[in-house]
Amino acid sequence: MARDEAQKTECPSTVKINRLARNGTFIQRIHNQDESVFFVPSMTSRSFMRTISQFLLLLLLILLSCQSSQTAEPEPIQYSVPAEVELYVKSFREEAGKRNNPVSTANLIITFGTVLKEDICGECLLENGKTPRIVLNSDSFCWQKANKEEREGLVFHELGHCLLKRIHRTSKFTMGAYESLMNPDNVGVYAPCHYPIGGEECDKRSRRDYYIDELFAPATPTPAWAK
Repeated sequence: MARDEAQKTECPSTVKINRLARNGTFIQRIHNQDESVFFVPSMTSRSFMRTISQFLLLLLLILLSCQSSQTAEPEPIQYSVPAEVELYVKSFREEAGKRNNPVSTANLIITFGTVLKEDICGECLLENGKTPRIVLNSDSFCWQKANKEEREGLVFHELGHCLLKRIHRTSKFTMGAYESLMNPDNVGVYAPCHYPIGGEECDKRSRRDYYIDELFAPATPTPAWAK
């Protein structure tokens, strides 16, 4: 260990500390037992006020940024939906109307593309002042090989997020089925099996009315098939 380092790490039996101002900055002058001297910077009222001023300026910029984003001019109404998805959006409007819950789809964008998470089939993107956007995964599992009930379930699920402002519902009936199409794992809750074996347990199309009812009215009572 070097001598200078040794002097700094020793604990002197007698230490004399003074404060003085040098060029507007307070420092500590410490006398070790052997009369060597070193200076340690110390916080001053001037530097403290400068730090507070910088913090307040940063806070003001953040608040102005938030206010600017909230008062930004909204996007114009626009509608863009792929032809193979259009029939499900139309069906969504019709089902809403049957239940006296008309929903406008006039301001909506749906595209096929890459979702943020690899293990999901679709996502709803909502931002203040912007058109709701739905991205659907077009891979074989999510869309290409999905039956019409699974496709409808996927589109209805994402429209539930974007237009009905529904969040995921994870609860299940005692017999094991999800209580809502808005569950996070399975949009085929009223779809038939791809390989129809098992009779009624495999073909769930008779459950569609309940799941659509629940989509528009979360307080829908438990159906007979789930009791």
